[in-house]
This record gives sequence, structure tokens and C-alpha cells, in this order.
Amino acid sequence: MRHPGSPVYPSANADIDRCAPKFFRSLLRDFGPDAVRRIRKATMVFPAMDATYLTPSRFSWSIWLEVLELLKKNADLTNLELTVSIAMHVRPEGDDIQGRDWDRFDNITAEDETDMLEAYKQIFTPMKELCALKKLFVYVAWPFQHAKYSIRNQNQQMLERIIMGESYDSDKLGKPRMCFWSEFGEDFLEG
Repeated sequence: MRHPGSPVYPSANADIDRCAPKFFRSLLRDFGPDAVRRIRKATMVFPAMDATYLTPSRFSWSIWLEVLELLKKNADLTNLELTVSIAMHVRPEGDDIQGRDWDRFDNITAEDETDMLEAYKQIFTPMKELCALKKLFVYVAWPFQHAKYSIRNQNQQMLERIIMGESYDSDKLGKPRMCFWSEFGEDFLEG
């Protein structure tokens, strides 16, 4: 299993990138209700995405809602620790995949950050149905990988609180700081 915030290399086929909800649904269906009820820790890793990745106008949106319904219906939420990780865009060395606007991912603007935060809010809002989770840890890389730890953490906590409520504090529940940025050292984490 990849650890939260690990880089993901985007594929040349956007349809493949949009299959995360389908994959989650397949796993939950294949495991069956009894097995899902026994899960105590789970990690949902989304690929690096743009603001249109998962919106109500896309077919994958209904699949995402179905995934959440399957979790709500079958999982023992009060004993489930769920980690949601949205990976970072990384340009593969020496690989120029056609169809990708790499400069778009390398040159992050304030508008990109605002658009992505709104997109993440939209994705996380239906997860309110899972507010009975034992623990929820959210890691969001792009486009915040260059931001100071305090800003990244503030954005992640805001997303966690959309689901768990305003008083939720994942740090007090032992949220691991094991994320992509730990490779840069403690000074960068505290920055």
C-alpha cells in the first residue's frame, strides 16, 4: 500500500485517472458486507486531479455516492479509521506523455489553489454520511505541496471537519505526519 501523499504519475488517458470511484466500489462489492464490516483501517488513494475530476455532472459522481452509501450501510464506522489521500502531480523524468499540459501542473496559481479547494470540498461534502467514523485522516498534496505545513494542515483539517464536524481534531487523535513532505525534513514540515 502506498503511503499518504505519495506521488502519482498521471496517465495519458484521463478515463483511467477517473476510475478511482469505480475501483473503490468494486472492492467494497467484492469483499461483501460481512468483510466490509470487519475492516478497521482503510486508505482511499485518489490520483492527482484537476477541478473537474469528480463533479456532479460526471458519471463517476453517482459511483462515488454509491461508494459512500456502501460504506455507510456495511462498514462498522465507529471502529473504522479511514485515511483519504489525494496524490500529487509529478512530471515523470524523461517522459513526455502526449495530451498532458505539464506546465499547468508545474505553474500553480492562486486561482488553481482556490479552484482545487472548492473541488475538494465538493468531493468531501457527501462524506458527511460517514461522520460516525472512529478516525478520519485527510492528506491533500496538489496544489498545496509548495505551501507551508501550517497551510496544508489547515486545508486538510477543514476537509476533515466537513465530514466529522467543527470540533474534530485529527491531530489529537494521532494523525500521522507520515506524508510526502516528511522526505524534506522537519524544517520543511514546520515551515
